[in-house]
Amino acid sequence: MDLLTVRHSEYFTNILCFFCDSKQESFDHLIICPAFQNTWKDITSSAVNYAKTKAKKNWDIDISSTLITKHMNDMSANIYVPKLNRSAWIKGFMPKGFNRIV
Repeated sequence: MDLLTVRHSEYFTNILCFFCDSKQESFDHLIICPAFQNTWKDITSSAVNYAKTKAKKNWDIDISSTLITKHMNDMSANIYVPKLNRSAWIKGFMPKGFNRIV
């Protein structure tokens, strides 16, 4: 929505999130939108299980699911968007703090 508003402001008068109707809809908002809290838990769980299985298969290392989950949900600084590790993970970046987990 934020990009459409910039590109075609004449068509968009309401730029609030379609799901929570409380904040401006943007990529970063959708990552923390309360309407998606359970969805993000499911996505995180699936991604962590996949990463853990792949690390074991490819490198024969065991990574703690708890630590990965905690890191993905950590809202502290990362290399791309301050205070949003989840955003960095989704965009394909490896947040700074993750190397300590591995």
